[in-house]
Amino acid sequence: SKLGEGGLQSFCGFEERDVTLIITLRDALQHQCDMPASDDWVTVQTLGGQKKLQVDDYLALVGSSRPHMAESLTDETMGDSSSKRTKKAVERTLAWLDRTLAARAAGRIP
Repeated sequence: SKLGEGGLQSFCGFEERDVTLIITLRDALQHQCDMPASDDWVTVQTLGGQKKLQVDDYLALVGSSRPHMAESLTDETMGDSSSKRTKKAVERTLAWLDRTLAARAAGRIP
């Protein structure tokens, strides 16, 4: 990985500090439900606007950053979404979780 064995904590000089690194793509202060997604990518809100993020790229980021915790990707919907949309969101979220667990089992992420 480009960050080395110590990951982001070592890169930032936090090895000897009481710091917990967590990776999440969601900003709790911004509404991000019902953003476009597919089986292979999610839309995330960035300072530069909305961007597509490939699931494999996210897993590579988690792998190279080596955080203490990382959130699996989710396809978030509004409470009043149709049952078809909600079912698809649950299926997609579970598929992404399976990919995350498989990457962990293969040693690609901590």
